[in-house]
Amino acid sequence: MERGGRSWGLGRLNQFRTRDFIETQEGLVFAVVDPTMEAGRVLCALRYQRHGGGFRKLSTREAEDLLEREAPGYRFLSRRCAAPLHGVPLEKMVHHHQAKERVKALLNSAPKDPVEAAAIACLTLFAAEGIPLEPLGFSGSLLLGAQGPDSDIDIVTYDRTLFRRLQALLLKAIEDGRMDALDAAAWQDSYARRGCALAFEDYRWHEVRKANKALMMGIKLDITLVDPSSEAPMNGAQKKGVVRIDATVIDAEGGFDTPARFVIDHPKIKEILVFSHTYVGQAKTGETVRVQGQRETDDQGKERLIVGSDREALGEYLMVMDGPSGGCPSTRARPPA
Repeated sequence: MERGGRSWGLGRLNQFRTRDFIETQEGLVFAVVDPTMEAGRVLCALRYQRHGGGFRKLSTREAEDLLEREAPGYRFLSRRCAAPLHGVPLEKMVHHHQAKERVKALLNSAPKDPVEAAAIACLTLFAAEGIPLEPLGFSGSLLLGAQGPDSDIDIVTYDRTLFRRLQALLLKAIEDGRMDALDAAAWQDSYARRGCALAFEDYRWHEVRKANKALMMGIKLDITLVDPSSEAPMNGAQKKGVVRIDATVIDAEGGFDTPARFVIDHPKIKEILVFSHTYVGQAKTGETVRVQGQRETDDQGKERLIVGSDREALGEYLMVMDGPSGGCPSTRARPPA
């Protein structure tokens, strides 16, 4: 039930969206990673814990240690995703933090800090350019009201066409000075947070092409696409180990989806699925890429390559061969066994 005693009815089961947060009776806050429930659970990952009247952000290691120590019942092996995830039963949930509702709340309140002020400024700019605000949401720390001086503005849109419009608007706003491009310090900070397998110059080269980041009032914003039409349940899969391949992308239309999908020209593996936000939008149709990830075979015998089989995507990457390093990742990337 939700705070205040309201129960969760069946009518709410289709309302969970990737990047929403759900909070449990113990004050644990999980990010939804898949909108399709499994075994009566919402598939998610622990991100925050209520602490001292606010929220404490947890690293992956901290989250796993906390669950093992205090709430092992939320650890869940998803047969459909063939991966260990966190799963929250509906009866354990007390609040559903919806990204779209946070937009409405900010529009109807005075900003409490510079991050909220910058977020409202983004919405004001979007509205002035004819962007509808209803299909937008705020995720990350801003969704919980847990933002601090170093927080980013994580903007979610649920419409593919609108996402493309926002990309074009960010470029236009940077050009005319209403927003700023990321400076050297902002890029270094972004790279440090990601901890990806690419060298810094490769990381920045790929990111600049995506046109989904900017600075508003000195605060970094990042636009993410969560397209409901692309969130169909995946078939079950068996993991076959980490491999590295080179291939040509023949369809990158779903490259910014959640998960991102790249159709490739390869003798065996026909699709790359990207769950790590670091590598979403990484390649364009016609480009040759080098990919290292977890090879899977689904229950129909189709092979795919997963980049981001865990939160950090350690040793997994997707990079364009024409980038600064010519397809050579940094020493952070471990070779496949």
